[in-house]
Amino acid sequence: MSSTNPQAGIMLKVFAHTKAGGSAATYTAAGGVRRALAGAGFRVMRIKGCGRKQHMACAHREGHP
Repeated sequence: MSSTNPQAGIMLKVFAHTKAGGSAATYTAAGGVRRALAGAGFRVMRIKGCGRKQHMACAHREGHP
């Protein structure tokens, strides 16, 4: 876990609780959040957001359930 990115520890826990083949989404597309998700092991994509939100992040855990 990086001391410069406090989100890293949270994303590691999210990854640990996500089954293989599962996904997670965030309302934010901030680079720090995307890097933390990728660092935890997710494949991360910045996608079109909902409503007024221009972008959001979608994370996928590789593997079969």
